[in-house]
Amino acid sequence: MATVRLHTGVLDLGTGELRGPGGVQQLTDIERGLVAFLLARDGEPASRDELQTAVWGYRPGILSRTVFTTVGRVRRKLEADPSSPVHLLTVPGEGYAFHAEATPELSPSAASWAPLPPERAPMLGRAGELQTLRSLLGGSARLVTLHGPGGVGKTRLAQAIAAELSATQPVAFVALAGAATAADVPALVAQALDLRLAGSPDDLGELLLGLRQEGPGLLVLDNAEHLLPEVVDLVTRLLDDVPGLRLLLTSRRRLGAPHEHLLQLGDLELPRDGARLEEAAAGTLILRAAGEARAGWTPSAAEREDLAEVCALVGGSPLALELAASWLRLLEPGELTRELRQSHDLLRTEAGPRPARHRSVAVALEASWRLLDPRAARALEALSLFQGAFDRQAAQEVAGADLMVLGQLVDSAMIRRVEGGFELHPLLRRDARRRLHEAAERAQAAGAAYRALWLGRLARAFEEMCRAGAGEAHLVDALGGGQADLVAAWRQAVEAGEAERLLAHGVALHRYLDAANLPRVATELFGPALAALPPEAEAVRSTLGLFALSSGGPPPPDLAGAVACSASAPPDVRALALVMGGIGAPRAGCTEAALGWLEEAGALADAGPDRFLGTFARAVRGAVLLQLGEAAAAREVLLEASRRWSHPRGLGRTLVHLGEATLHCEAPAEAERVLGEALSRLRHIDDRAFIVRGLTVLAAAAEAQGQDATPVLREAVEEAVRSRLPRPFWLAALGRLATAGLAGASGEARLRHAVLLVAAQGFHMTNPRDREVLARGAGLLEARLDELERREVRRRARELDDIGLLALLEAG
Repeated sequence: MATVRLHTGVLDLGTGELRGPGGVQQLTDIERGLVAFLLARDGEPASRDELQTAVWGYRPGILSRTVFTTVGRVRRKLEADPSSPVHLLTVPGEGYAFHAEATPELSPSAASWAPLPPERAPMLGRAGELQTLRSLLGGSARLVTLHGPGGVGKTRLAQAIAAELSATQPVAFVALAGAATAADVPALVAQALDLRLAGSPDDLGELLLGLRQEGPGLLVLDNAEHLLPEVVDLVTRLLDDVPGLRLLLTSRRRLGAPHEHLLQLGDLELPRDGARLEEAAAGTLILRAAGEARAGWTPSAAEREDLAEVCALVGGSPLALELAASWLRLLEPGELTRELRQSHDLLRTEAGPRPARHRSVAVALEASWRLLDPRAARALEALSLFQGAFDRQAAQEVAGADLMVLGQLVDSAMIRRVEGGFELHPLLRRDARRRLHEAAERAQAAGAAYRALWLGRLARAFEEMCRAGAGEAHLVDALGGGQADLVAAWRQAVEAGEAERLLAHGVALHRYLDAANLPRVATELFGPALAALPPEAEAVRSTLGLFALSSGGPPPPDLAGAVACSASAPPDVRALALVMGGIGAPRAGCTEAALGWLEEAGALADAGPDRFLGTFARAVRGAVLLQLGEAAAAREVLLEASRRWSHPRGLGRTLVHLGEATLHCEAPAEAERVLGEALSRLRHIDDRAFIVRGLTVLAAAAEAQGQDATPVLREAVEEAVRSRLPRPFWLAALGRLATAGLAGASGEARLRHAVLLVAAQGFHMTNPRDREVLARGAGLLEARLDELERREVRRRARELDDIGLLALLEAG
């Protein structure tokens, strides 16, 4: 096959040139070889290994991203929309395949019933939907409904396919927004076709006669939702009485007519980040709209991140993206994101040729609400409590939404089917939540059901885990994608003052957040978030507040008093609070008291059904002994704990402490071996907080053996910042790096390392070796900087966030 016809032009495989309306694209020899190899397979997919062997000549089994990156380049050259390819396809689990489906030959003499509305701008991100429409309307389908929420681009897609097909067949585009009833439709269709009706009582009969005389063609009826269900009879008559006629409707509601083919239109693909805006349709659209609002503007890297966030905040809705971008004539991208986080009121315009329904997201949403009956509307308000996807059982328990209600909401494009259930669009969720809060009684009932659902699921999963002796991963698996809902349910319980419920579920939530690697979330939920509890719940606030200590949270001003407050709590809560007191004791300056707390915690835990807490208490006791300088005793306790663990996470963390104790016993090589095993286990379960701690201790072991520890320390800091870990987990590594750098640096580099060192000193280091390093660094600061420089360094250190610290480190 010397030439291949694609939707974007004709590809000459001999020269590697694609010639089309957009100009000439040149494939490299490797890219041409990739396409030729896949074409020769006639649609059968080829694996990455097969391609590397056949096209690149690699031996089998080599791991490489070469194929992935080359496929991306080829798509950018050959596909109309690289984010929705129609030729070079990914076949999940099998590899890649190439389909060369030629566009139909267009006849310049093809007649059109009526002129089509002009396209405002090229359409983005709909190559797959266009191909589906071509297949449907070129096949046996006579009735196709483009179905989706307001502002998703149904009209624009219908215009695009109508313009394409008008070159080969008669096409008419009829806007139904102005039709008050289905009885007005025949006159609007006749007007679009330039047919004269005699004014008899039977307008539809006259229209059918005229259409039969005109012959086969495509009739597009735009915005039919408000005419349902009456318009279904009209559509049925058109198809029954006019042979060869095809109908394409756009609607927010499914027609429910016989033989209807429903094509769901979703939002545009969101960019993964600001650097890759152009790789997703939503990112490309906001860049184009931003260029219209601010001609000649090139956004910076930070501004591109803000634009990516705008895409996420509006859920990839094309209408919302265009309305949001129009404000860039007045606002900076960062200001726009801050406005949208607070409210979607900005998503409107008074200018331009837009129809009234597209001048405001609020207007578009209001039109959709009017399609619902009262029961479905009330259910939708309650469903807005869900942060993401929800299943049928959850919809029934929280919103009373049975299958009939869910069906109406899906058919009205108010909720959408996703893997595992249903979800609301972000814009609709916020609007529905506003409506719910305006009905206080319904909001209270729905909130209570929502909290009972998610905290109940957590409790059942925790009980199953303890009963089966399973690891914490069971909790994460059992809750599935419900993390955001679980967090929201806990926050709601705090705001509602449900102290007993919080106490009952506190241990399970702590274990869940730990297993899900969410230390920042745990610190917030067991720390500042609890401030909303009423004064009479002080004991609950103090007890649960201790749970934040294992996630890097600061100890309370009176740690011993907080531990005492937990005396009346249930045994499992009391045991965990005592362990948390042991964790926080070194930072609170009461390390020796921790040994008694941990002994009591172990006794309580051993009497209960969950062996985890008993072993946890022993492991923490070993870490506390290490802080007290009793390395040999700590090592024995930690060895015992490591033998008792049946939980991978607990074992991995205990091995980090054991490696540290071994290092303190002057056995760096053995410490390095133990830490290597610990890191292997922790990486397997992705426990990032202790990976960072393990790397920090590993660096100390390397230094003790005369090795350069800088690469390991840099890895620790980079991993911590990118994982958004609280600072107590990684400032020891930063302090070690900064001290080493300050010792050998001069000029601007000296000041950079001084800033890093001052930032690291902002937190209390519990490990004696870390304290020694920081004390040495403090001496270097005094010796190498004058007072003016020290003040400037302190100022800069206060202003830097975690990302700024990482950037400063990388600059050095």
